[in-house]
Amino acid sequence: MSAGANPPVRTVVVDAALAVKWVLPEELSGRAQGLYEEAVRGGRPVVGPSILAVEVVNVIHQRRRKDDITAAEADAALDLFLRLRIGSVAPPELHRQAAGFAVAHRLKHVYDAHYAVLARLLETELWTADRALLKSLGPAAPWVRWIGDFAGW
Repeated sequence: MSAGANPPVRTVVVDAALAVKWVLPEELSGRAQGLYEEAVRGGRPVVGPSILAVEVVNVIHQRRRKDDITAAEADAALDLFLRLRIGSVAPPELHRQAAGFAVAHRLKHVYDAHYAVLARLLETELWTADRALLKSLGPAAPWVRWIGDFAGW
């Protein structure tokens, strides 16, 4: 890189626990919103594996089913989610590596491994709002970051 050249733009990988905070009010929604807004302003692509959308839509559905939110709130949350600029990335080796990662790290769910492995494959960070995932991985996955620690780039 030549002197004065801009550093490469880093992709931001997010998980469903964080993405839900963009469309439903929860603890740390403000931090999650800040991450999204800074990523978009900075030209950083925000991505997740293809399961991200399925998981977010399922959370909205479950909250509606339990009457935690109204039908109108569920519709609004879904509409907002579908307008967000979130890319879906699926490298060919993602599923196999996620399966191995889940076993190696004794994760309860292989879908959690998809997020961590995707970030590792893209050589970037995974931002999560899933405390259980963060605790399970601990120092073994230093590229996995807690949304509560986000203070900007």
